[in-house]
Order: sequence, then structure tokens, then C-alpha cells
Amino acid sequence: MTRFFRFGLVRATGILLAAAFPALSQETPALNQPAPQALFELTCSQCHPLDLPRSQRMNKEEWKSLVERMRSNGCVMTDQDAATIVEYLSKEYGR
Repeated sequence: MTRFFRFGLVRATGILLAAAFPALSQETPALNQPAPQALFELTCSQCHPLDLPRSQRMNKEEWKSLVERMRSNGCVMTDQDAATIVEYLSKEYGR
């Protein structure tokens, strides 16, 4: 079997699967994203206990500033994750 034929066969199989199961070929961001609380817990607990942020009451801008400070200190998260965490903290622990 030639390399070209194998590539074509693999590609054709992928196309057939996508046609047979269209739901698999569509992205579903809600299913790919963890819940805001879980994202907060997974991200923030890497550096400190969760009772620390849970004991504070801040408005959205203050939470945003704090999350950005954590990122500058080395906490790795995407912009989208940071925004989600800020929204969660503002809603649950806002003032």
C-alpha cells in the first residue's frame, strides 16, 4: 500500500465519520469548558488554600486586579479562564 493511498484512505475515513456523525464534528464549547467553580478551584488551589480567596469580598474590578496579579506572579491561565474566574468570584464573593 503506497503512502499516498494510505493518506487518502485515512482522510476518506475521517470525512465519512464526520458525515455519519455530524455532532462529533461540531465544537461544543460548553462541554469543553469546566464549570466556573471547578476552574477557580483547580487554578487557584495550586498556589494557596481556597479559604483565602473565599474569605474576601471585592467588587469585579478588584477581583480582576487580583487575578491579574496572580498571573503576573506565575499562575498560568488563559485570558478566557481569567475572565471566567473573575466573573465567578464577583458573583459568589463580590460586594
